[in-house]
Amino acid sequence: MTTKTALKPGIQYNVETVLYTGNFITMNEELPKAAATIVQDGKILFAGTKDQAETFLTDKSLEYRLDAQFEGKTIVPGFIEAHMHPLIAALFTGMFEYGGQYDRLGVEGKLLKGCATAETLKAHLQDLKKEHDKAGKTGEWINLWGLDPLLMTDGTIVNRDFLDSVIDDSPVFFMHASCHLAGLNTLALEMSGFSLDDNAEFVLRENGRLTGDIAEMKDIYRALNVGAFNYGTDPAVIGKTLIDYANIAHSLGVTTVSDCGMGLPSNPYPLYQALSTNPAFKLRITAYPLVGPFNLEDVNTMKQNDTDRLCIGSVKYVNTDGSIQGFTANLLDGQTYYNGKPSTSLTRDVEEIYESALPFHKAGYNISFHCNGNGTTEKLLNIIERMQKDTPMPEARHCLEHNQMVTDEQMDRMVKLGVCHNLFGTHIPVWGDVHATQTVGPEYVNRLNPFQTSAKKGIPFSIHCDDGVTQVNPLFMMWGAMNRKCIFSGNVYGEEECLTAEQALHAVTLGAAYLMGHEDSKGSICAGKLADFAVLDANPLETPKLEIKDIRVHATVLGGDVSVHKNATTSVKEPEMA
Repeated sequence: MTTKTALKPGIQYNVETVLYTGNFITMNEELPKAAATIVQDGKILFAGTKDQAETFLTDKSLEYRLDAQFEGKTIVPGFIEAHMHPLIAALFTGMFEYGGQYDRLGVEGKLLKGCATAETLKAHLQDLKKEHDKAGKTGEWINLWGLDPLLMTDGTIVNRDFLDSVIDDSPVFFMHASCHLAGLNTLALEMSGFSLDDNAEFVLRENGRLTGDIAEMKDIYRALNVGAFNYGTDPAVIGKTLIDYANIAHSLGVTTVSDCGMGLPSNPYPLYQALSTNPAFKLRITAYPLVGPFNLEDVNTMKQNDTDRLCIGSVKYVNTDGSIQGFTANLLDGQTYYNGKPSTSLTRDVEEIYESALPFHKAGYNISFHCNGNGTTEKLLNIIERMQKDTPMPEARHCLEHNQMVTDEQMDRMVKLGVCHNLFGTHIPVWGDVHATQTVGPEYVNRLNPFQTSAKKGIPFSIHCDDGVTQVNPLFMMWGAMNRKCIFSGNVYGEEECLTAEQALHAVTLGAAYLMGHEDSKGSICAGKLADFAVLDANPLETPKLEIKDIRVHATVLGGDVSVHKNATTSVKEPEMA
């Protein structure tokens, strides 16, 4: 289902007519560059040369204000993050402690320092314990997020024993970066009721003893249900975290995000509605309601309220497989991980997935399926083919989200079926070394997230960060897709799959808009579209590709409203090495 009619405004925009000048990269094939745009009432009236714009204004008898503040800057369409989880990312960033292995940007520009060695991670945990105990909270949950033990540069194993060595008198819940696993200390395991009687595929053990690692949401929720990651119910508090998070994304040039799985960890739609009418909330949201928590009637009802600030896009089916680095992605029959670990089953039966998805397909909704392993790709393509035979949907844009291990043969099937995919732009930069040495091996890693092959085969695609997995940061994603260089080692994996600058910029603008069904209103700078821009200090089409991530976002324009960023930076530093 695409949005072919203009969405009603979600807020009142400035009705003043403004002529902006600068170096515009439009992503419009008919007019790739412009020197001027005219903005009025939240939309673009005109793009072209300054002389042409002035002629347009004269012919229309429009009074206007000339604004030259962007002279010398490069203006691109506002960046679109087509797969992330704003509620989860906001709660993580605003309420809980970061324990990841590389730096991130926090609220109000605060640096969230990565801990990639045993020494630094233990020191961080000790500091948290001191604060926790000083506040009189001994025995209450200590919650962290962002962990991936495979990224520890000194080879440290972060399990229940590691956590117990620092904190043994309060339960510890440590969400992994993938959000498909969590690490618990002994007290947390006991309070959550985990035992060796649980399914060994998801409640992990070694040598007859639980490791503290819990996989996938069904079992992770057992800890949440007894107090882990308790973020409360006060909408004012939760709304504040979302506004703070939106400011982070906005400072990085982002104007639209998806909630690609709205309903995790709870239903934020009423809060999203309230925020969408508040100009202080600096993002547009396209929500993908989860199949299961929301039924078809729910989705239809919400869609009636669509505005250009909050709308329903596709629906999301998440209960398929897990993550590659968590060894819970489902592989093709007979395949194992490079280190010998077996493939993991789907979290739902194929028939259950089909029966759950079919009503939405019949109603004309595009479905975005979580998909990491090539075994999952195969099963989901079979399901999509069955749905199309049951009820043909000629313009369907069903999408495989992540789809990192997709094979060439499967991509050929995707072309025939009209299936899109949304590739993980930051996976090789963060987990490239892990994939080469542990998950898929030194050969297969070169074709994970096949950006260039997708372009050559004509598969519509975007690239994404999946925040709260990795930081929303489109210029870093572009850098990742253009270089495929791991930030830990500097190793390059699959140079032949690198995108050009033009392709990468398309992927985070018009390509993302297409996956959302919003290419008529977003993703390029042309008359009739929303006046959403990212204003950059350098031209990404002319900047050396290794420097793309270091381009500073000078300002972000949302519906014609200009926010100039004083200290914004997109730079991602290399992690500490042991």
